[in-house]
Order: sequence, then C-alpha cells, then structure tokens
Amino acid sequence: MRLILLSVAPLLCGIGLATLSTGMLSTILGIRVTLEGYSPLVAGGLGTAYFAGQLLGSLVVHRLMAKVGHIRVFSAFASLLAAITLLHGLIVDPMVWLVLRFMAGLSIAAIFVCTESWLNERTGNDTRGRVLSLYMITVYSCVGGGQFLITLYAPDSFSLLALVSVLISLALMPVALSTQPPPTIPQANAISLVRLWRESPAGMVGAMGAGLVLGSFYSLSPVYAQAAGFDTNGIAHFVGCGIFGGLLMQWPVGRLSDKIDRRLVLAALFAALVCASLLLTLGAPLLGPSWALLGASAAFGGFSFVLYPVAVSHVFDRISSDHAVQAAGAMLLTYSIGATLGPLAASALMMLTGPLWLYVSTAAVAAVGMVIVLLRMTQRAPTDEDSRNEYRAMPPVTPSLVVHEMDPRVGGPQS
Repeated sequence: MRLILLSVAPLLCGIGLATLSTGMLSTILGIRVTLEGYSPLVAGGLGTAYFAGQLLGSLVVHRLMAKVGHIRVFSAFASLLAAITLLHGLIVDPMVWLVLRFMAGLSIAAIFVCTESWLNERTGNDTRGRVLSLYMITVYSCVGGGQFLITLYAPDSFSLLALVSVLISLALMPVALSTQPPPTIPQANAISLVRLWRESPAGMVGAMGAGLVLGSFYSLSPVYAQAAGFDTNGIAHFVGCGIFGGLLMQWPVGRLSDKIDRRLVLAALFAALVCASLLLTLGAPLLGPSWALLGASAAFGGFSFVLYPVAVSHVFDRISSDHAVQAAGAMLLTYSIGATLGPLAASALMMLTGPLWLYVSTAAVAAVGMVIVLLRMTQRAPTDEDSRNEYRAMPPVTPSLVVHEMDPRVGGPQS
C-alpha cells in the first residue's frame, strides 16, 4: 500500500489542489453575489454557466488532447483557470462573471481529464479499488477543507482570489515535473441516454436527482447561509459540513446498498433528503445561525452526495461489464445536465420566495425522485444478490469519465 501511495501521491496532490481551489472559488463567488447586491438569480446563473462549461469540456477535451497532446492541454487550461480566477476581482460585472464561470468549468474539465488519465495509467487492475478510495478521500477532503481557507481574508478582497490562483498554479507542478511518460490519450465512449433509460430508469433518476441537488448546493448554499445570518466563518462551516457529511456517509450507505435492493436505498435517500431540506428551510428562520443548522447541512450532504454512487452501482448491477464505461458516460452526462439546470431553477424559486427557500427546490426534486423509484420497484424485480456488484464511492465532483475507468467493476482501462 505504501508503494501505491508513493506512486500516485504527486497526482493526488495535483487533483487535491485543483479541487480545493475550485471549491473555494465557488463559495467565494456565492458570498460576493450578495455583497455586490446581485440577486440570487445571478448566483444560479453562475452555477449553471460553470456546470455547462464542465459538460462541454468533458465532451470535447479528448479530441483536443488527440490533436495537440496531453501536456499542452493541461498547461494551457491550468494557466487559463489561474488567470480567470484573478479576472473575477479585476472585472466585477455579472455578465463578465457568467463568461468567466463557463470558461472555468471548461478549464477544470480539461485539467481533470488530463490528470485522471495519468492516474489511471499508473493503476494496475489489482490496485484500482484502493487507488479509487484514495482518490475519493482526497477529492472530498480538499473540497471540504478548502472552504475554511476563505476565512483567511475578507470575502471581497483581491487577496483571496490571488490565493486561489496560487493554489491552481501549484497544482501544475506534480504533472509538469513528472518523469513518467504521458498517458495514452483516452477515447471518448459512445453515450446513449435512451439505452440507459431502458436499462435502468431508477439509476438515471438517481443521477439526475444528484445533479439537480448538488448543482444547487455548490452554487447557492453560500447565498442561503448568508441570508440565514452566518458570517464568512459560519458560511465556510456550513458548506464544509455538507461536504464532509457526504464523505462520512459513503461507507455505511455503501454497505447497506450491497445487502438490499439498491432502489430501496435510493428511495430512502430521497425521502431523507426531503426531511433534511425541509429542516433547513424551517430551521433558518427559527434557529438562525446555529450548530443545529450546521448539523442539518451535514445530514443534507450525507444523503445527497451518496445518491450518485448508489445510482451508478445500481446501473452496474443491471448491465454487462463490456458496457460499463459507456453506461458510466451516460450517467455522468445525466448528472451534468442536472447540475447545469439545478442552480438556475433553484435561484428562480429564491427570487420569487427569498433565499431561505433554496432547499424547497431540493425537497421537490427529492420527492419526485422518491416517487419514480418506488414506482419502478413495482414494475421490475430486484437484482439477484449474486449479480450485485460491490459498492464504490464515486465523487460527483469531478467532470471526467476517466475516474470511472479506475473502477474495478469496469475491468480496467477501455479504448
């Protein structure tokens, strides 16, 4: 295990710094939207632009890598992302920020595809599960831990954006200084949402629900926390509790889903998410900024961050391993579409009812998801226990399909 860790540590460090930086920037902009006097619709638009950029980047970056090479793509987009971060402070305008967020999403998609391809190349079939676990812990820990760095400077200071830019630049070093040969450029896999729906409607609903909920959480939870009365330190704790709650729930929910019908687990997660969302909606005006609200955020994150990996595991139970990568691509596309639409829809509701009503939108999404999954359970028998794959935590933070190729259930890299 020690040798495995040493071999992938530089790349995990690069991924960690990238996710830490982008997680910080998302929260900073969520706070800045309110400080600049913009409406929640602007915050939702920024989230939609970011995830739309991720979606486009995940679809086209493979072709660009094939033309100009792995290192050039990585270096170009990392430099672009560092510059984009600083431009948020130099040009404070919502329309400019929309363009910058779209470009940031495109850039982070390219960075993830390049780095994860390299990580995947270094991973043997006998170590994929352990490397994937290390990757998952790194991503969640860095995204969650990065929230607390926003307290180092005032949220509207240029110094905070400069710190994010520095961290992005440092993420370049592990890849740029590596002596290992560049990885084989991955081939884009065919994606069929129609086939995914035929094979597993419940899995697709889980992925779409996760995208709608988490896209709203990343983009708008700082706006909600600010309206609930939290200061900058409190906002960092609120968002961080949600992310770390998602990390802590991976193991118990995964173990449970390996033993019973995963659709039942999905339905239960949706039901629990309704309760957590309503608790956050009612708790803010009654309790204000409090430990109870932080606990509710942790519960919300715990239920929402496991939706995607449970849904992926259910889909993998239904299909053959030969089509695992294609199915993973369809699931990732479904999640990305949800993450793109979620912030805009939730912010429109916040405009009509107020920022404290953010979690009413997630409660509605979860309620619809629960009903659909329960209906599917009456129409198809559960998967045999012998046919069930082992649950694997899949962080829905990364926009790259390459991380799915590290999944032992896929059976190694696919071309």
